[in-house]
Amino acid sequence: MQYKALFLDLDGTTVNHMGNQPTERVTKAVKQLQGKLQVCIATGRPFFAAKPVFDHLKISGPSVLANGVQIYDPVNKKVISEKTIDRSLVPEIYRICKEYIPESNNKIHIFDGTKDVQYETGKIEKAMSIFVTDLIDEIADTIMQRLNGFTSIAVHKGNAYNKQLRCLDVTHALASKLHGIQEVAQIMQVDTHEIIGVGDG
Repeated sequence: MQYKALFLDLDGTTVNHMGNQPTERVTKAVKQLQGKLQVCIATGRPFFAAKPVFDHLKISGPSVLANGVQIYDPVNKKVISEKTIDRSLVPEIYRICKEYIPESNNKIHIFDGTKDVQYETGKIEKAMSIFVTDLIDEIADTIMQRLNGFTSIAVHKGNAYNKQLRCLDVTHALASKLHGIQEVAQIMQVDTHEIIGVGDG
C-alpha cells in the first residue's frame, strides 16, 4: 500500500519526554520521507511546546496539537481548527476539581489555546482544556466520575510526571488525537487507511 501521510507522536517517539531535539537518526529518516508523503505530528503538547520540533524537522503537514483540541497548519503558521469547552461549564468544572485539591496547591491549569492561564471567575474567555495534576488514584477517579455527567466534555486520565500520581485532562468531547487525525485526513483529502502513525502508545 502507498501511504500518503505519516503522523508522528512526539514524547517517547520523536523526542525523549520533555525533549525538543530529535536524534540525528530520526531527523534523517523524516527528511527522507518528506516529498514522498505528508509528514504530520499528533501530540499532547500545545504549540509553544511543540514548536522547536516543528522547526527542527521542517514539518509541513497539518498537525494535531494538545491531544486534539487544535489542528495547526505549519505552512501558513496558524491554527485552522479548534475544539473549546463550553464556557458556561468552566466554573463548575473548576469548582468540582477544587473540592479535592488543597487551596495551597496550584495544580489546576486552564489552556486558552496559546498558554496556561489562572482561573478567575468570569475572566476566562476561552478554555481549550483543563489540566489537573498530581492526584492520587482515588481522587482522580472520583473527579472523573463527577465530571462524566457532562456529556459535552471528555475526561482523560494519565500518569503525572511523578509516575505514582495521576493527572486528568478535560477537553471538548470530540477533542482527541483520533478525532484530530480524522479531521486532518479530510483536510488533506486522504482516506484514513492511507495514513500510518508512529507512537509509543
